[in-house]
Amino acid sequence: MNWMTATLAGVSGLLVLAIAVTAAVTLWPRPNPFRAQGLSAAQYRAIEISNGVVFEQTFPARTVRFETSDGTSIAARVFGPDTATDLIVLVHGIGAAGERWNNPAGLLARAAQAQVIAVDLRGHNLSSGARYDLDRFGQYEDDLAEIVSELAKTRPYARIWLAGHSMGGGIALRYALKPDRPILSGYLLFAPYFGPGPTEPKAPDPVSPLHIDRFRVSGLILFNMLGIEAFNHLPVAYLNAPPDYSAYTFRAIASGLPMPPQTAADGLAAMKGKVLVIAGDRDTAIHTPGFRQVAAPFPHVQVEILPGHGHDSLLNDPATHDRVAAFMRPQTPLSEQRERQTRTTDGPGRGTSHCRIGATAGRSVGVFLEHLGNVAAPGTVVALQEHIRRAHAGGEAFLDRGQMHALVEVAVAEAVAALETFL
Repeated sequence: MNWMTATLAGVSGLLVLAIAVTAAVTLWPRPNPFRAQGLSAAQYRAIEISNGVVFEQTFPARTVRFETSDGTSIAARVFGPDTATDLIVLVHGIGAAGERWNNPAGLLARAAQAQVIAVDLRGHNLSSGARYDLDRFGQYEDDLAEIVSELAKTRPYARIWLAGHSMGGGIALRYALKPDRPILSGYLLFAPYFGPGPTEPKAPDPVSPLHIDRFRVSGLILFNMLGIEAFNHLPVAYLNAPPDYSAYTFRAIASGLPMPPQTAADGLAAMKGKVLVIAGDRDTAIHTPGFRQVAAPFPHVQVEILPGHGHDSLLNDPATHDRVAAFMRPQTPLSEQRERQTRTTDGPGRGTSHCRIGATAGRSVGVFLEHLGNVAAPGTVVALQEHIRRAHAGGEAFLDRGQMHALVEVAVAEAVAALETFL
């Protein structure tokens, strides 16, 4: 055996040893580290309430179900009227489905005059599927794409928004990176999880209810790079949630944010329409000042950091949802603008917030919308048509310029995105 053969044998032996050690560290069973603390369910609930979670079921809601192509039943609670022209699909964070969303969803529906559809991700709460697990990477955003497609068919006049809190915000980023996703009017991200980078906490949160097994995550990433996917069902994210102390599997937690080489910035860049990132300055789970750094290159992304709020209390302050509603509809209400126009102008059609549309212009707009509808999402085009119809109701012909501009901007963006697929 010459020196080269001996060297190769030595390197191969070290590689086998490294893989064996990695496998041992990755596959060795371990318990939920929080179980030893012995919290009762009542104590855990009290901690949640102290962090700003509201469990009271204040707002009326009804439960609906969406059947996915693989036969999974996705449950959702609906807040707000079916006549709303804005639909918000709301995605919860890690371990946070269920009753805690009644108050945030109800506040959002009321403030935005929208219908909010609070989804239970597969494997959560009332949805079917193995608890906190997936069959494969990416099923969360695939389910959302099917839900949005169904809503676009049944409510073609509505503008559809995707909202997500914490991990739900990370799933929204993954949705935006999905090549065949239905186009949305915009995204509303509440304290979203962006993964590694400027939004990572500068120090570990000593009272965090979540423990990530980073050794196992690293090992499973290595296995997947080698094409070994047999262990993706192993738990890696443990919840301090008695009495069962559940844990998320690797393929579930890895489906909660863009995975390398993709980043949160890639997700923001892929988002069409308006994007709002809103968080509190006392959030210990996320370094919220980092949101401005990540979003700086993207003019369509607006960041708002609200004082005095943590990761969960942000969701239960009516002022938060007032800010979201203002972002969605930046103009003042139509009735108020008409009243202001009457007070400040010499005659109808001369105000700055509204414009009069005549018969000829109306026909031109109709032709424009017909052609735009061939490439843009039908929901936005129908929303434009509905806006014109409402403006004409009662014999009036005033159009709210702010809302028209916003709708046209979204429609054109959708049309451009659709045309890009043919180029």
